[in-house]
Amino acid sequence: MTKKVPVWLWMIGAPVLLGLAMSFGVIIAVGWALRILLTWLTHRGTPSQPPAGRMVAAVGVLMASVMLCCGAVTAGVLRDGTGAPIAPARPAAAAPSPTASPTVAIEMPYLTGTDLADARSALFELGLRSQDVDQSPRGRAVYATRNWTVVATDPPAGTRVPAKTRVSLFVLKDAEAAWFAAHPVMPALPKKTEAYRLTRKGGMLDGMGELVLFRYAKGKAPKDAGVPYDRLRGVEPADEAGARAGLKHAFEYGSLVAGSIPAVGQPVRVGRLLVVLVTPEPRDQVDGSGELWIPPAPDDDDDDIDVPDWLCPTRFC
Repeated sequence: MTKKVPVWLWMIGAPVLLGLAMSFGVIIAVGWALRILLTWLTHRGTPSQPPAGRMVAAVGVLMASVMLCCGAVTAGVLRDGTGAPIAPARPAAAAPSPTASPTVAIEMPYLTGTDLADARSALFELGLRSQDVDQSPRGRAVYATRNWTVVATDPPAGTRVPAKTRVSLFVLKDAEAAWFAAHPVMPALPKKTEAYRLTRKGGMLDGMGELVLFRYAKGKAPKDAGVPYDRLRGVEPADEAGARAGLKHAFEYGSLVAGSIPAVGQPVRVGRLLVVLVTPEPRDQVDGSGELWIPPAPDDDDDDIDVPDWLCPTRFC
């Protein structure tokens, strides 16, 4: 009794036999085509030269063989050692971009009224940087931090900023900051008082000497009064500078208080320049001894060095 061949054997053997037969046929065809081609090359022009029909057939066989091989490769007939189709190489996956670390937001503290050195330390502990800016139009450089007070900040308190942000600390000297804090509006200056007394100890503008300008009131300037030259390295609002435009320069000695800019009761911006309006002091004043009165110089009580007169109003001539 004849045994039947298992189906699985047919499934494996049939493709193998078919592949071998096709390969053997391709080899025979290519060999025949190469033989015709070599014969044509070596016997060209002789009676043994193959006819043109065979040459065309040989060329066709070679082209068909090349196309068959290319088709087998592109169709995935060629396989690797595991039996899996050779897959085209895939580009390497791009490395994931590093995740940006979240920005730490720091709340700007309230520093107005704080000593500059303490304000710097507070910002440093929070991870913020700082720069000092003179709040006045003078644009003064800050050296001794213990003599300055913070009057404003940029950004303002409560603002959340990234770490290492540079914060601007607007400062005034301690006495100036205290004066502006106590005078949100312009106080009334004692009129017909010697102007120099205002900035002396106990005067209305005590400690404000660097931020006070003396100008003759309109129509009261002497003929020899000069044009003022203010060395301002900072920023001054245009309306404040324009309020004193055209006024002549005056000295604090030999002048009497006549008014102020801003006027009495007007709001005072922190850090602004204050203008004291004056009139010339009468030069015919005579004291009780009958001698001509001379405006006194501060701390001028050493007559052994020099006695002030009209040509030398101080003892340092």
